[in-house]
Amino acid sequence: MERIITSDELSTNMNDILKQARNEDILIKTPEGNIIVIIDLKEYEEFIRLKKEAERSKRFALLKQEAKENAEFNKLTWEEAYALVERAREEVYQEKVRKGKER
Repeated sequence: MERIITSDELSTNMNDILKQARNEDILIKTPEGNIIVIIDLKEYEEFIRLKKEAERSKRFALLKQEAKENAEFNKLTWEEAYALVERAREEVYQEKVRKGKER
């Protein structure tokens, strides 16, 4: 559930509104007409997690498409190209791990 308030109402009733934000999303309409949202921290963290997951999925889809195009160009099977991409991805990951340990 959500509630829309004005920025003036937020200024007047800040403590009460912040308490209410634990149970409902608060949408604040500024005088300029912009909307700002106050949500519970757990909901925000879940939003960020889902956003990062979507970004990773998008990058993986791009890698997959690149692998397919490279496979066709290099006359590799899809499986061979995918194995090359996975090996390269693992090498990059291991390099990051190694650099993290050096610090």
